[in-house]
Parts: sequence; C-alpha cells; structure tokens
Amino acid sequence: FTDIRSGNIVDVNTVMVGIAKQQVTLTPGGLQRIDLTIGGFQQAGAYLGGVTIHDTVSGERKDVHIRVSVKASWEMPVAVLLGAVLLASGVNHWAKKGRRKNRLDQKVAELQKTIKLAGIEAGPFLADAERFLEQARRHNQEFHFDGAETALIGVEEKLAEYEQRKQDSEELRAKIQELLNDIRNLGETDPQSSRLNNELIRLLPGIQSDYEETAALFRQVDLFFQAYRRARRDWQTAREKLFSSLEYVKKADKSKIDLILGDIDRILMSAESISALDQANALLRKAAFELSPEKINENMFRSQRPVSY
Repeated sequence: FTDIRSGNIVDVNTVMVGIAKQQVTLTPGGLQRIDLTIGGFQQAGAYLGGVTIHDTVSGERKDVHIRVSVKASWEMPVAVLLGAVLLASGVNHWAKKGRRKNRLDQKVAELQKTIKLAGIEAGPFLADAERFLEQARRHNQEFHFDGAETALIGVEEKLAEYEQRKQDSEELRAKIQELLNDIRNLGETDPQSSRLNNELIRLLPGIQSDYEETAALFRQVDLFFQAYRRARRDWQTAREKLFSSLEYVKKADKSKIDLILGDIDRILMSAESISALDQANALLRKAAFELSPEKINENMFRSQRPVSY
C-alpha cells in the first residue's frame, strides 16, 4: 500500500481473505461476496493499494484497487480530552481559590483600616478585633477560608460592640453634663451642690477606661440627686406652710415642728446616701402630719370656741 499523503510504500502484516457466505455452486455471471481483512498499519492515514484475484480454472487474473482509511485508536484522543478536562478543572479550582483569597484579603485590609481610624481610643473591643483580624489573615494565607471567614465575623462583631460602646459613652457624657447643670441650679449655697459637682467631674475620665463602673456610679449619683431635690423641696414647702399657718398652730406644736424641720435640714446638709434621705423623708411625713388640714382645722376650731367663765 502507498501512503497517499507522503507517497511512502507501507507493508501490511495482516491480510485475511474469506468468503462471506459459502455457496455450493456459482452460476456464470453470478456474484460471490468475499470478506477482506487488512491490518498492521502503524499510523492513521489514507492508503492506496490492491489485491489480485486469480481464476484457477481459466487462469484469468483481476486486479482490484483498494483505498484504506485508518483512524487513530480512541484511547489517545480520550486520554488527551480527559487530561484537558482535568487541567481545566484544576485551573478553575485554583482560580476560584485565588479569587476567594483575594476577596478575603481585601476584606482584611478594609477592616484593618477601620480599626486604625478608631485612633488611640482602642479599648477592649478593638483589641479583640485586632486579635480576630490576625487569625483571619493567617487562615487566609493558609487557604483555610472557612476559618478566615469565621474570624472576620468575629472582627465585625467586636467593631459593632465598639461602635455601640462609643455611642453609649457619648450619651453618658451628655447625661453627666446635664446633671451638672441641674446641680448648679441648686445654687452655690446649697450644701450638696459642691460635693455632687465634684463627684460627677471625677466620673468623666472613667467613661472610656471603665464604662460599666462609671455608668453605675452615675446612676447612684443621679438617683441621690433626684431624691435630695425632692426632699429639699418638700422641706421648703413645709417651712412655708408652717409660717402661713402660724396663728393656727399651738406654741407646743410649733416648737415640735421647728425641731423636726431643723433635724431634716441637718440630715439633708450632710447626707451622702439614699438611706440618709430616707430618714429625712420619715421626718418630713411627721411634719406633714402636724401641718395637715385636719390638724390645722382642729386648732382653728379650738381657737374660735368661746371661753366659758
């Protein structure tokens, strides 16, 4: 056979001839199918050759030209295709990992910038955020993306807590300033004004360093101030009522009420706790009873009753 493309002569090593269906007799001009198997080509291609059929009776010879097309075996193309698929899959896998890593790197950089913008007021929340961020950076470099994303969630949670604490601190600072203004309204001569003012000023530095304790102390001061202001107002009301009703108050009762109001004033001047104010309020209730309408009416009735001789 001749290779049509190159013109080279190619020898085949397998030639098999067989009758497809054996017939007992073949009439003149009849047809007989012959199967021809040719093999042994070394590579795929198109080949031109032939076979000679020899009639043993008449001695006639007939050359039959044959064109053979040889295809490559399926194993190699399939192997190449499979390799290409695996290569493409591997490239796609690493491309996805690369994109995910780049996305997480960008997220780490953004959160790092956010932490730095917080300035020197770091506090425990930003310190924890820095720790989670370092974990995320390490996991991402090692392609442990799930661990990196979990750590980044921790960073965002700590930053949210920091922002909430920052807002709470600003609100607490505003409340302290508002209470300072209310205390100033008591007047400089008020015995509690100076002490409460100093206590609140001492609380200001602790807002950032120890928010929880500072907030608790502020609530105590605020509670005391509100109770003190009510007690002082009630004491003043009792004094005014005593003077307005003086003509209907017996001398003995007036001395008793003056004594009670004096005790209340001394307690309010030195009080430093709610329990002390409770004592003042108990005395105020006694004074209120002595100045109650029932007691006043009783004294008025007695003063208006004619004296019998």
